[in-house]
Amino acid sequence: MKIRIIGKDWTRKLVRPVLGDDSGGCDFDKCLIQQSTDECEQQRRDTLAHEIFHAISDSLGLKVKESETMALGCVWVQVLRENPELVEYLLKEDE
Repeated sequence: MKIRIIGKDWTRKLVRPVLGDDSGGCDFDKCLIQQSTDECEQQRRDTLAHEIFHAISDSLGLKVKESETMALGCVWVQVLRENPELVEYLLKEDE
């Protein structure tokens, strides 16, 4: 899967295993997000959002803490899933 983040094309790969016990990893220099194949699908979504927040944080030099990216990843997926009208509005082209 390709993901566009702040003007760069990132690649998401499912691999086994990923960086020891971690369920995902973000390689800023290679624009690569890796995720473990051992996770269930819902956890993969949370992990992907978490790693995207890492990519954003690193790209902008924000130095967001690991605990903050964990919380933001889970909550952002939940907000998007439970608010389809919000997603539709955010993706709507300007007229």
